[in-house]
Amino acid sequence: MNKQVKLLDGSEVTLRFLEPKDVDNLYQFFLKRIKEEDLLLFKDNVRDYYLVKSWCENIDHNRVIPIVAEAPDGSIIGVGSLHFRPHGWSRDVGKIRVSICAWCRGKGLGKAIVEELINLAKDRGMRAIIAEVVSPQKAALQTLRKAQFEEQAVIKNIATDHKGNPLDLHIFVKYL
Repeated sequence: MNKQVKLLDGSEVTLRFLEPKDVDNLYQFFLKRIKEEDLLLFKDNVRDYYLVKSWCENIDHNRVIPIVAEAPDGSIIGVGSLHFRPHGWSRDVGKIRVSICAWCRGKGLGKAIVEELINLAKDRGMRAIIAEVVSPQKAALQTLRKAQFEEQAVIKNIATDHKGNPLDLHIFVKYL
């Protein structure tokens, strides 16, 4: 996949699969393009260089399909991933994760990445995809709703922000 996408501000980005050569660019994305307060919204320590290196060098397309949004200067400004299991009851149910750099929000990049992940899920024959979003991520909540994800549950006060304040977890499903 190597897809050109025009954003709402007229700029263009390339959506493509993550590759082993992306280690430093992906690390810089997490290090410099994600707000400090957003770091706790990740399930992993994305500022651990060796973790990012492991993700790039050990891509298993039977479990995860990671994509990046690349700016014309070659920097990564957004990431998305489709996670799934090859066996068991959830083999046709995927889970998506998306992250956009702080200054690229509101330009349609999240929407473009979500649409591409939906297409990848359909190509794999999945019947549904799940997304989890915490309450302060208003743009993400709106993007999922616009993409016709259905909010299935809200788990109150299950997460905390960088100051220890409680956050709600919203669980969305899109049937394909």
